[in-house]
Amino acid sequence: MITKRSSKKQVIISISESNTIIIKSNVSFHINTINRHLKETNLNNMADFLCIDKVGIIITISLTAFAQNIRTIKKAIKNSKKINKDFI
Repeated sequence: MITKRSSKKQVIISISESNTIIIKSNVSFHINTINRHLKETNLNNMADFLCIDKVGIIITISLTAFAQNIRTIKKAIKNSKKINKDFI
């Protein structure tokens, strides 16, 4: 997982193609899951949108991403149903 550009508002998570297809099939559910996890950890950051790319998924968030934000987002993706956790 890395952040893109100097603004650090885009979090890139490398995942397998099969997981990409699962996320693509229900993007709004996954955005809500990420936002719920961010809210539960009392972070003032929200996921704005999710983009599927050849390297994985790119999640654009409202504020600068810090290590805790990135860990929380990765945890939210891993906890999603039907996601193969071995390929994140």
